[in-house]
Amino acid sequence: MTEDAGIVTKKKRAVLRTAIVDKECEPLYSPTEIDKEIEAVEQYFDKIVTWRFRAKKQLGKNNKFKSDSDSCKTTEESKLIEPMKVKLPKLIIPKFYGEINQWLSFWNSFKTAIHDNNSLNSIDKFTYLKGLLGSSALATVEGFAITAENYAKAVEILKDRFGRKDAIINSHMQKLLSVTPLKRSDDTKVLRQFFDMCQTQIRSLESLDVSFESFSNVLCPLILNCLPSDLVLEFNKETDGSEYKLDELLKFLNKQISARERTESSISTQYIPHSQRIQPSFNRFKSENYKHNSQKINSSFRKQPFPAPTAANFIASSNEKNANESCLFCKHESHQTAICPWAKQKPLNERKDILMKLGACFKCLRIARHLSRDCKVKLNNLCSLCGKRHHDMLCFSSDDSSKENNEKNLTDENTILSNNSKSKEVFLQTLIVCIKGEKVRTILDTGSQKSYVTKFIAEQLNLKCVGQETTVHGLFGGIERNEKHKKYVVTLSDYFNSYFCEVEVMDQKRICTPIPKLKDSELINELKEYGIFVSDASVNENCCLFEREPNEIHMLLGADIIGNLLIGDEFTLIQGHPFLSNCRNLAERRLKNCVRSLERSKNLGKYEAVFHSWQDEDIIEEVQNVADKKNEHYLPHHPVYKDNSTTKIRPVFDGSAKEKNSSSINECLEKGPNMVELIPTIVNKFRLRKFGITADIEKAFLQIGLQEKDRPFLRFLWWENGDKEKTKIYQHKRVVFGITSSPFLLGATLEYHLKQVSGHLQLTAQKLLESFYVDNCLTSVDNAEDIERFMLESKEILSLAKFNLRGWVHTGVSEAEKGTLLEEEKKVPVLGLIWKPDKDTLSVNWEENSKINEIPVTKRKILSAVHRIFDPIGFTCPVTLEPKILLQECWKLGVSWDTELPLSISRKFERWKEHLKCLNNLEIPRCISKELSPNSDLSLHVFCDASKAAYASCVFLRTEVGGAITCQLVQARARVASIKPITIPRLELLACTIGSRLINTTKIDLGLENVPIYCWSDSVNALYWIKRKENWGTFVNNRVQEIRRLTNPEDWKHIPGILNPADLPSRGCGVVELIASLWWEGPSWLNKPREEWPLSEACPDRATIDSERKRTVASTINHEPKKKWIIFLKFHRLRR
Repeated sequence: MTEDAGIVTKKKRAVLRTAIVDKECEPLYSPTEIDKEIEAVEQYFDKIVTWRFRAKKQLGKNNKFKSDSDSCKTTEESKLIEPMKVKLPKLIIPKFYGEINQWLSFWNSFKTAIHDNNSLNSIDKFTYLKGLLGSSALATVEGFAITAENYAKAVEILKDRFGRKDAIINSHMQKLLSVTPLKRSDDTKVLRQFFDMCQTQIRSLESLDVSFESFSNVLCPLILNCLPSDLVLEFNKETDGSEYKLDELLKFLNKQISARERTESSISTQYIPHSQRIQPSFNRFKSENYKHNSQKINSSFRKQPFPAPTAANFIASSNEKNANESCLFCKHESHQTAICPWAKQKPLNERKDILMKLGACFKCLRIARHLSRDCKVKLNNLCSLCGKRHHDMLCFSSDDSSKENNEKNLTDENTILSNNSKSKEVFLQTLIVCIKGEKVRTILDTGSQKSYVTKFIAEQLNLKCVGQETTVHGLFGGIERNEKHKKYVVTLSDYFNSYFCEVEVMDQKRICTPIPKLKDSELINELKEYGIFVSDASVNENCCLFEREPNEIHMLLGADIIGNLLIGDEFTLIQGHPFLSNCRNLAERRLKNCVRSLERSKNLGKYEAVFHSWQDEDIIEEVQNVADKKNEHYLPHHPVYKDNSTTKIRPVFDGSAKEKNSSSINECLEKGPNMVELIPTIVNKFRLRKFGITADIEKAFLQIGLQEKDRPFLRFLWWENGDKEKTKIYQHKRVVFGITSSPFLLGATLEYHLKQVSGHLQLTAQKLLESFYVDNCLTSVDNAEDIERFMLESKEILSLAKFNLRGWVHTGVSEAEKGTLLEEEKKVPVLGLIWKPDKDTLSVNWEENSKINEIPVTKRKILSAVHRIFDPIGFTCPVTLEPKILLQECWKLGVSWDTELPLSISRKFERWKEHLKCLNNLEIPRCISKELSPNSDLSLHVFCDASKAAYASCVFLRTEVGGAITCQLVQARARVASIKPITIPRLELLACTIGSRLINTTKIDLGLENVPIYCWSDSVNALYWIKRKENWGTFVNNRVQEIRRLTNPEDWKHIPGILNPADLPSRGCGVVELIASLWWEGPSWLNKPREEWPLSEACPDRATIDSERKRTVASTINHEPKKKWIIFLKFHRLRR
């Protein structure tokens, strides 16, 4: 029999015995006596319940109550005691993400709940363990399969990495060492947070058996340095110069903070008169504390009328509490009302009106519903200025004195400024920097911990936001406040683009008032004599970006970047670069193979002759004595043969070579910005005008000198006449082709020299500046006369920098001259494409590789075939789309790089590869506009489309001159849809997004910012999202905002899908189909007048549109009122 069944049986027996006794005694008493007896019994039971309840309550207060179920054995008590069932909260073990100071807490919880739980096997424990790990902690055991054997190994690895005692102690000490110093002692909340943080870290150290004495001498000065000076003074008074002890310091802090908290609590207490308080229902339970407090209320308080307590009063009081936490004048939470800088500038009457409207006290400056004469706050008793009962902020004397002080300060300041202007001139640290090619006036501020850029610049240059950060600062107005800033990472360069660096900046609406540029003076002229260029004094400020006036400052560089800007270096190594060995052993091994190869090909003499000619031209120099073997590096080299080049054989140096456990020189050098992104821009400008021109610089890299201290890092070995015993060491005196920073150094050097050109050659210099990619020059002009002028002036400009422009090829050659063209002049390589000047056409440079034809077909071979087609403007994107889709299918299958692919994929790839033989027959016109003149009617058109597999956009330039209309493809882009399923309307919106980007960059590249733009799409849903600024979901909203920022929503128009030229690159096609389609000439209807263009209107799908709206959920909660009758034990008491 269970215990519960036994209790029930005992109750039944007691009831049965009572019933038997009652039945035997009933005849002995009259009905009146029986009623009295029953009533007496009920009263007796009521008293038992009441006194038992009071006894339990009193015992509970004294913490002496112990529940003992065995002590209650009587039938009556068993009826009164009812068993209590408590539902414990769910045990939740917090996740561990790899923070060392959280390891002990996590492991103790996990060990108690899971690790020591014998009901779980090791596999279950390992499963729970992985589920409770994240970030670096999860990565530590990610490679283990979930087996019983691996569980113990995983636990051991975690303990070894995160559970080491020294690492945990170091983590807690780092927390204490990184504490931010406190500025104010009156901010009790911050003080309490500081104290709790210190206590937490110290308790953690104590739990690791680290005694107070071992770190007391370290932490005491550290904590004191973080405290405000007044608290440090109080502590020093108490210690009387004795040795600091950590426990005494903590006791002092706790005592000070507790006193401040009690003081704030007493100040903010709202007293309510006794007559207005809600009286309790049962007077006999009124506490003695309540009576005591009610007698202490000030009699003057009772005269003030207070409304009855209602829900409205409760809301008002909570609002007052929040209001008191912030300044009553300016509503900022960063300072108190008494020290508001905004209010100090306002007249006294305005200050008083604000406080009166808020119902605030003139003495404590709080919304407290009392007058200043009844205020309990001891604010130095009286006003320090006039001795009356109000705050210093509200004194007439302060108002008069502040006016006098302001006038005095204003007069003094004006006088000082006028005197200084006569005696000496102060130069502010202003300069001009370049961001994305645009010049921006900047000020240096070593007192700022962050760097800023104005929102105007961020919008003008389309800076990409990389995140947001909330900072507390006192700039831009003098008031400390929390502000949320967008963060950008911009590539910053000096005026001549000779120095580049990446800077993280935050946006700000305004940095400072306009600052006039530095005027020419004796000091500026003296600096020029020493070769020091002050950009803000020597450059016209009108060339900088500005919103209202040229003298505006739009960037502030703080202490986080100034140090890097003030210190420059010619041979820029990455800060904190990895170990760089001298690589001599590797260079010797590679030289041995090089000499052997040259001897077999009988080119050893020609190869060595190149080194001799370099030595004669002072390009390299022989090193006789190697003094410092640590600061040197040897470059391996090998020959490269080019039959169609002026130099048939030339050495190429390998800057990526490295030995084991070392790094290459390319990994240690700053490489500068990615210059490949410039190729589409240069090709577009090459195609813009009627006559195309190309040239290149002879030995461009070898014309740039190196600092003497940098040359030992660019040494190489050579065996004279192939004899190992005659080893010679050379080092480069010029920039080396094969070093990662060389292209940038060449480009920066060219840009510097071209920007120095002035006078009649300045226009040609500017054209050259926009036409160079490394050592290749590509441009176009409008007529034949401009060709000759450009060639002559370009040679003259670059000869001043010792650069020789050669290999000139241009269109406009007569028929007689075309017959004399050399074979290499008929096909000119231009930035990865092939240009045929006689036809004036462009094609891709496709050369079939034998490795592609090898069997079996693998994922690696497909990727190699796709990347062999280099097309920077995208006119072959319909052809290259199909293998990209096949690659995506391979990723879905999860096959490795060299695994043979299924037959279905292999056949598609083989069929696509067979058609590539015709790719060299695909030629498009180089020139996209036959005539550019003021009479030309130009317009840019972008078309967007999507399919289930991909989405694409293409830009066409339409030119109309005298009724003749031409249309040519400028650029196109096609992208494969993501593996994750996505709806067609969303893909159409993605196509519009890349279309808006493409049209925006195209108009800037071609200099056609003022040309009309037409944006076409056959998706009515995407057009509906773009044209209506509504509360869309996250995916749609982010794309729509970018589209509306780059284009005008009114420029977007609908086109039937059958007439959309972007349909071809979104579906893909073969080479033969692309050649037959003449896709690059644009849709036929664009060659017609505007009146004949297709105009269509279609209704969007309402279900699709509504599915992308941001949803708002409203919920209503009904609270059932508590039934008051359940507090009564007897029905007759409820009835009374």
